[in-house]
Amino acid sequence: MRRILKITGILLATILTPILFLGGAYLINPDGFQEKIYNTFYPQVKNTEAFAGKITVENPEVYELMWIACSLTAAFRQDDNVTSRTDEAYADYQTAVEAHFGEFQDHPLVKKLDEYLEPKVYDLNHFAIRFQSLNYEIDTQDRLRKTGDYRISPILTKAFAKRVFLVSENRQLINDFIQTTDFTAFYESNQDEYEARTNNFEQLADLPRMWEWLEARYPNRIASYRILASPMTGGFHNTAGFDGPDGFHQALMFVSTPTNIDLSKLSDTARIIQQYAYSRIVFTEIDHNYVNPFSERYRQQIYAAIPDITIWNSNGDYGNAMSTFNEYMTFGMYALFAQEQFEGSTYDFVMQKLESMMDDYRRFHRFPEFNQELIRYHETLDNKLDMAPIYEHMIDWMGKQEFASLAK
Repeated sequence: MRRILKITGILLATILTPILFLGGAYLINPDGFQEKIYNTFYPQVKNTEAFAGKITVENPEVYELMWIACSLTAAFRQDDNVTSRTDEAYADYQTAVEAHFGEFQDHPLVKKLDEYLEPKVYDLNHFAIRFQSLNYEIDTQDRLRKTGDYRISPILTKAFAKRVFLVSENRQLINDFIQTTDFTAFYESNQDEYEARTNNFEQLADLPRMWEWLEARYPNRIASYRILASPMTGGFHNTAGFDGPDGFHQALMFVSTPTNIDLSKLSDTARIIQQYAYSRIVFTEIDHNYVNPFSERYRQQIYAAIPDITIWNSNGDYGNAMSTFNEYMTFGMYALFAQEQFEGSTYDFVMQKLESMMDDYRRFHRFPEFNQELIRYHETLDNKLDMAPIYEHMIDWMGKQEFASLAK
């Protein structure tokens, strides 16, 4: 009995000592402790030399592979917003995907993905699948090979193992899908399609200008923008930031590709519509990397100003004051950027499209009033690069509005 008690005591001491140490560290310096945990477990960029100081626009092979596999799941087929299959600009590519892969809806990989991709709840899993794909390429034997641009802690992997589809745990299924569907032949046959859309990205979205414009106004500094653009992507865009050594910070952006048509053959009006549509998509993903951290300075004021989010949106994906305010400010900042991108009646047209899209489609029904007040106040400022008074004024303005609730 004494031996059993002794062993039990050793085990308890082994378990409790690090817990007590961590608890003490947290009590002494909670902010530093949280930062240490973040730096230890959050994925980090390893291959910084390939990205430093650059904007890259890519549609990597394994990224497209996983997009196509996900598009075959029942969950994705039930949601028109996730993929681009209902958009005429992508009709030819979607038809080609359906013709080549449609018969493989019952493949074990697709069935496995269906276990994780619940309808309307894609955020965690589909982002994880997108991100993990960037750590792999397809070798000459049509099998996954790990490249390792990103360090992902095995502890983090194990912590999410039951909640997230892991590429590392499903390599055999993925390899079989590659080989059974002859994916590499399909990917290679569509290189002209991918290249044409990438080239149009650079013409329609002046990302270097956006980068410079935002960093003139916000304190954040980003060392690399890596844009992952697939013609499979519908309206499910997102962005995330990852750190590397020596203060390196990379912004990953997952967005749809623009049209693949020859822009030089479009009328001026048609070209402006394309430019507005795509520059707005890209800008409003980029500026979350600047808007959101700055909003944290005003967290208490934002929650006080927006006690009832149903006054400001009927979009169920934005269920708190911070996410609601950030979305208003994100699109408001695009309106200010557009003042320098478009002129006269063209700018008026762009604003009408922006405000009606936010009101009618995205269900942020007070955005037109918010946007006009933001533009009006911005015009009164001598220093238009200082964001603090803009945030403070718009938060105060929101707090004073007496709109009726949008809730039914």
